[in-house]
Amino acid sequence: MRFLLIYLTCIFTISAVQVKGSLEFLVKTNVPGMSVSGYSNIPLILKYEVSDQAIKNIKFSLNPKLLKTGMDLRDDHLQEFLKNKMITFTGLKGCKFQNGKCELSGKLSLAGIEREIILSIVRNDKHFYLLYNLSLTGFGFDLPNFAGVTVKDSVEIKFKFE
Repeated sequence: MRFLLIYLTCIFTISAVQVKGSLEFLVKTNVPGMSVSGYSNIPLILKYEVSDQAIKNIKFSLNPKLLKTGMDLRDDHLQEFLKNKMITFTGLKGCKFQNGKCELSGKLSLAGIEREIILSIVRNDKHFYLLYNLSLTGFGFDLPNFAGVTVKDSVEIKFKFE
C-alpha cells in the first residue's frame, strides 16, 4: 500500500527545471492608441511541482537582457531601468485549482527590489498562464517618459509555460 501511494504521487507530480515558455508584457501610455510591448521567448529557468489539482514550489528567474521590445535603444533603456538584475519570483505557498484557476502568493524581485505579490494562474489542457498587473510605482519606480509620452503605472505581464 505504501509503495502504491509513493508510485501514484510520482506519476501525478511533475517537476521541471527548464521549460519552454514565453513572457509578454504590455504597458499603455498617456497617448491614446500608443503602448509599449515586449517579450522573451528564451526558455526561462523555472522550477515547479504540479498535480491534477494544485501547483506549488514555483520559482523562476529571467535575465532582463532577454526582454525585447523591437527597438534596441528601448531594450537598452529597459535593461538600465531594471538595473541589469535578474527578475525572480518565488512562490510562498502552493495553490489549488478551481475551474482551472488559482491565486499564488510569492515574492517578485525587480531591479533588486522585492515585493510580495499575488499571481493569477490559469491552466488549460497543455499550458499554464501566470498573469500579473505590475504597478511600477508600487515597486518605487518613476514612470518612464520621453518627448511628452509617459507610460501608465500598470504593466500587464503574461508568462506562458507547458
